Amino acid sequence: MQSTVGWAKVRNELRTDLRIDRWVSTLLQVEVAGLGSREEWQIELERPLPNGGTTDVTLTKTSTKLIVETKAMLLSGGEQEASEYFYQMVQTLMALAWKYDVRITGSIGPPLSPDAQAQWLNRIEKAAEKAARNGKPQTILGPVSGQLEITKETGMPGVTPLEGVLIETDVGKRLVDKLFKTNKQYENAGPACVRLGIVKE
Repeated sequence: MQSTVGWAKVRNELRTDLRIDRWVSTLLQVEVAGLGSREEWQIELERPLPNGGTTDVTLTKTSTKLIVETKAMLLSGGEQEASEYFYQMVQTLMALAWKYDVRITGSIGPPLSPDAQAQWLNRIEKAAEKAARNGKPQTILGPVSGQLEITKETGMPGVTPLEGVLIETDVGKRLVDKLFKTNKQYENAGPACVRLGIVKE
């Protein structure tokens, strides 16, 4: 990467602009350049565009040229909370599925307080134990919403598919806005790929 055109500018930005979205965007830029370099593409960073802007990464090999724009998008607090809760629950339910040799499917429901979550998981484990013991499917309703089905598994235990809760968010609009701005930025410069990273606030 030391000989890459534009590397000095990118390195300086990593040192001086510590805003989380800009920092992650620059790290994505380095990631894309590194992957391209590994495959022996010629790498250029921060190359001028016809409209006065710059590219993030330009990859060239023989007659093929790829332009890549890297973007980071911040998750809101509600999005972050729901995401963390969902993945924490999936990991816990996977452990229960393997412990009792069952399959767990359905909807997890919205994030709960630690006490309510502990009670919910306790009910789920009791139902998993019962399904494993007598072979009868068990249905458990969540404290607020959500519903899980637990069945005795004769093959591979697991937790598929599981659904989280829908969170009202403007993430779709924010993503469209980013892509629209990127499209305007690359007007008359040819098509560009976008490498998008999601960042927790």
